[in-house]
Amino acid sequence: LQGIEDLCYRAIITSPEQLMKPGGAFEKLLRNVDFASKLIGIIFDEAHCIVTWGEFRAEYKELERLHYILPCQVPFMVTSATLTSDALRDIRRLLHIQSENLATIHVSTDRPNIRIRVRKIKYSLMSYADLAFLIPTDDPPPPKFLVFFDSIQGGISAAKYLRARLPPDLRDKVK
Repeated sequence: LQGIEDLCYRAIITSPEQLMKPGGAFEKLLRNVDFASKLIGIIFDEAHCIVTWGEFRAEYKELERLHYILPCQVPFMVTSATLTSDALRDIRRLLHIQSENLATIHVSTDRPNIRIRVRKIKYSLMSYADLAFLIPTDDPPPPKFLVFFDSIQGGISAAKYLRARLPPDLRDKVK
């Protein structure tokens, strides 16, 4: 933390849990006029989480305190590919962002190189057998793909299942 206080870094990446810990090191830094005056901005990536996760991760709602902690005006940048107008309204209220200080950029999320595939589940969720189509046993290696899971453990278990389906000479290339 001393390196942050000494301005040794140009970018600091942290979580709301660390940033908003009451009486924590970040709160003390942010209250420091000299330190805060050197901040060029605070960026919230995946900003929709501020609203959707606020019910079960209290620190997300605590972000409202930034308005009171910071001794000077520091711009906020919120980014999200899935931010609804209602969520933006809630974030503006939470972070005290006034209309005259708001600029929005809307960019299409259409990515022709990305395809979403929905398939009916046939097997037990714990077997991961419904993912077999991603790595067919008789075809060349599959193209790149991305699968989302609701838990870390689910992602790890699925990765082990899929890795086992790879030809032996490719298994050590996937961690």
